[in-house]
Amino acid sequence: MLNIKEQGVNAETVFHGEALSEAGRLIYKESAPIFAQAIRSNLKAGEYVLADLGSSKGEFLEDFLSLLPEYTFNTIAVDVNVRDLEVNIAHEKVLSNISQLALANKSIDVTLARYALAWNDLETQKEILKEIKRTTKHPTRRRIAGEVKTTFRWDCASIAKR
Repeated sequence: MLNIKEQGVNAETVFHGEALSEAGRLIYKESAPIFAQAIRSNLKAGEYVLADLGSSKGEFLEDFLSLLPEYTFNTIAVDVNVRDLEVNIAHEKVLSNISQLALANKSIDVTLARYALAWNDLETQKEILKEIKRTTKHPTRRRIAGEVKTTFRWDCASIAKR
């Protein structure tokens, strides 16, 4: 049984894809390349504002950015944990619940929310999607979902209305 004092102690290495289990390594290590490929497939190299929702210490953000040197991202990390944000590599750090983003309307070019929805109930997920729609300039671009190399198009507006 996990001692409550040990909970999350290895999170940083897990989020970088250095999990003890094969499943953990695959889930976390492969997500940055998958998201990077989605960016290359949908956006020309250039300068963009990127928000990483539920960014924590920025482990995913760091791995993701290292794969896209031809892009310039002005990064915004959004999380509820001030201690994690203090060490995050993002240019701007926003202490905020992702279901009530403290960001301006249509101010973000790219929104990342790796695993952020999974940690919330259905009603909160709907609120998060509404916030993504509100803050992202083009919220219906291609998204990554499901298994490795599987993409599909979804519309934040229609999901948020459900």
